[in-house]
Amino acid sequence: MLHCPARTIPSRHCHNPSTPQSGHPSARQTAPMPMTPQQATRRRSLNKKIIMFFVVPVFTLLAIVIAIVATSGNSPEEDTEKPSTSQADRDKAREAAGLPPGPDEATATAYIQALNAIDPRIVKPGKDDRAVSRGLTQCGSIKASPDDRDKLVQSTLGRFTIDTRLPDINTPDTGAKILDVVHKYLCPDF
Repeated sequence: MLHCPARTIPSRHCHNPSTPQSGHPSARQTAPMPMTPQQATRRRSLNKKIIMFFVVPVFTLLAIVIAIVATSGNSPEEDTEKPSTSQADRDKAREAAGLPPGPDEATATAYIQALNAIDPRIVKPGKDDRAVSRGLTQCGSIKASPDDRDKLVQSTLGRFTIDTRLPDINTPDTGAKILDVVHKYLCPDF
C-alpha cells in the first residue's frame, strides 16, 4: 500500500512505508547477522568490563561527592565556635603589610559620603566595608608609587571596578577624585 499525503502529489513521490526509499543512505536496511557463540562471549565480556571500569567508579565517585557535600554543611554551633579576627588583629596585619589601620566609624562614614558625592554608584548599597577595604588596599599602592599619579589613577579605577561596572564615569578625572578621597580619609600620612 502506498502512503501519500492528502494533497495531490505526483505518484513518484508516494512510497510504501514498509520498503526503504531508494537513493537515501539510511534507507538501506538489512537484517542483523546472527552472532556466533564467540562473538556473544566477547560482547558479554566487554559489557562486564564497561560496568566494572566505568559505571561502578562513576557511581562510587558520585556517592563520595554526595557524602562530602552532605557532611560539609556548617551547623550554627560550628559557626559560633570559630574565632573571629578582632579589629586589633586586622590593624596589626595591615601594619605588617604597610597599610594604614582601619578608620574609626566617623572617618569611615565621612569617607563613604565623600565617595557618594563623586557618584552614588561607586559604593554599592550595603557594601561600605568593601569600599573601605578597597581604599585601604589603594593606600598600599599610594605608598608604593607616590610619584606616579597616572598609574595610581588607573589602579584606582580598576580597584573600585569603575572600569567594568561604570564605564560612563571611567575617566581619569573620576579616578583622580576617588584617589584624593582615599588619600585624604584613609592614608593622609602617605
